Parts: sequence; structure tokens; C-alpha cells
Amino acid sequence: MGPIACGVPGPSGILVLDGGVDWKSLSLSSKDAEFLESRKLSNMDVARTFSVPPTAIEQAMNAALLTAEGRKRHFVEHDLAGLLRGDLKARYEAYRIGREWGWLSPNEIRGWENLREIENGDEYLSPLNMTQLGERDRVCHWGVHC
Repeated sequence: MGPIACGVPGPSGILVLDGGVDWKSLSLSSKDAEFLESRKLSNMDVARTFSVPPTAIEQAMNAALLTAEGRKRHFVEHDLAGLLRGDLKARYEAYRIGREWGWLSPNEIRGWENLREIENGDEYLSPLNMTQLGERDRVCHWGVHC
């Protein structure tokens, strides 16, 4: 197209169309531009397409983003379980139920939220109304042993 355009080269040049050629604009509507923007793939999407495990990406990111000293203290982790979990309210409600009924410990819950463990956090609760008679110490109303 260079020889056909005359004037200053670049976007301000004049294009002469000859032989009945029609000009059609290459602009997109805002709807089409938004659709194209939403279809951009992230690195993880491409990795999933080619069956590259996230650990391989994590190792490459650790090497590229962290110094040798930094790798001793920090690490890169892709937790895909986060894509499957519910919103904050639903998660906390599920954690509350699991904790109150004794099948989740605080450290298990903290692990799922990517938080550090706490001291004595591996203890499970045992609801008093769910234990057999004689298997639990008799506890008075305010938690004082009677």
C-alpha cells in the first residue's frame, strides 16, 4: 500500500483508492471491544489448555521473581481451590458449623484461608449435648468443673 499512499508517511497520509475500491472502517463497536477484552487469556488459562501443571509455573515464577535469599522465606503458590469456593459469608458459615460440631479445628480452617497456624489450634470442640453420659467431665453452667 506504500506506493498508493501519497503525502507524509504514517497515519496522516492520504490514501487514493482507484478502480472502484470502497473504503471500509476497521473500527469496533464498544460491545465488540468489550467482548474481545473479556476473551483475553491469562497465563494460567493457557497453561491449563496445554496441561502444564501449576507447580511448573510456580517454580518458574519463584526463580524469576525471588532472589535466592527471598526463596528461603517466601514462595509463589497457585491455590486453584479458590476458584471453587463460595463467597466470604458462605465460607465463614460453613467454617462455623464445622467448628461448632467438632469436625474442623481452627488450624484446618486457617489453612484453607492461607493463614498461619495458631498455638493449640489443632483441638476439636465436642458439643456437650452430643456426648455419651459418663464420657465427659461434669461441667457446671459457667464451665467450672463441679
